[in-house]
Amino acid sequence: MSVKGRGVQINSLDDLKNYAVISFSGATRYLGEDFRNAVRGAKRYTESGDQGAHISLLYKGRFDVVVGDNWIMRLAQKRYFDATGERMDLVTHPIMPPSQYVARFHDQSVCDAFNTALKNLHENGTYAEIWAGYRARIYVEAGLDSNQPH
Repeated sequence: MSVKGRGVQINSLDDLKNYAVISFSGATRYLGEDFRNAVRGAKRYTESGDQGAHISLLYKGRFDVVVGDNWIMRLAQKRYFDATGERMDLVTHPIMPPSQYVARFHDQSVCDAFNTALKNLHENGTYAEIWAGYRARIYVEAGLDSNQPH
């Protein structure tokens, strides 16, 4: 994400080299080799565990780009606004596919039971209901319009 109106042009990971970038702790480990190589050449790259502070640093121009989960950053933006009254429009630059997380189990029977339950949740529509409820709560808390792309 970047502040709208600052002219940040990012169409690929390679474009990050032109900017000062901040991301969450462990991003170079979790987001893979392509991301790690891209930010290695950035003007400046920092990882910070306090993602709430990323919005402040972005607004103040200390960083040009924040890399992180869209939902987390939108919530951080809303909380920053609630605390300071300051809000700037952000632009999302979708340069990476969504990260897919996995669960690991030491016991195969627990893994099988999890997979069966997850499959059932998908098949009976409960998974979609859970996801829709989660998204709706985030939209409300972040003060976003659910009809607009974010």
